[in-house]
Amino acid sequence: MGNKENGGSFAVGFIVGGAIGALAALLLAPKKGSETRSDLLERSLAMRSRAEELAAQARTQAQDRAAVGVATARERIGPAYEGMRERVTPVVEQVSARMTRNNTDGADSAAAEEESTQEKA
Repeated sequence: MGNKENGGSFAVGFIVGGAIGALAALLLAPKKGSETRSDLLERSLAMRSRAEELAAQARTQAQDRAAVGVATARERIGPAYEGMRERVTPVVEQVSARMTRNNTDGADSAAAEEESTQEKA
């Protein structure tokens, strides 16, 4: 395992442990039940708000990274695509020309065969 994986695991453990500790402190503190519930509600709303902020930041970062990745891919693929197109286009034109010639020659020979068949009859 790399240091980054250990650091990430530690951070997650630290956050989860802190949340569990805070919850335990609230539940075990000598307060009225209504006060404890009110504190829990406030903290859960704050944590929800913070989670939404983090999610928005993560979404923005992911979009930025994706945009950079797409731009990089276009920069790398564009010249390769153009080079391939320059090599393939003449071959396509040659094949197309041969097919056109063969179709024209085939039509001419079919017409000639039909005429010879009619002359024999």
